[in-house]
Amino acid sequence: MKSPDKNSGRSKRRKNRGFQSLELSCRIHRRAKRRLDESRTIGNNHMGGNGKLYDSGARVEPPNDGKEKTFLQRAGGAVNYH
Repeated sequence: MKSPDKNSGRSKRRKNRGFQSLELSCRIHRRAKRRLDESRTIGNNHMGGNGKLYDSGARVEPPNDGKEKTFLQRAGGAVNYH
């Protein structure tokens, strides 16, 4: 996947005007980052969000917490192979 060119004319103009990354300045990108972070969180209780953020595609066995059986969970998000 091609990444954005940080030296393009548009990127330079945005930087000169004081813009930050799109994940901070753009509503669509902020929401996408929030959804990505939620999918990468394991151990979230949906009320307070006390889970831990893992890398995309990481395999994690959550703590036992007194239960007999646990299962392997995989963090969500895009896994970049290239």
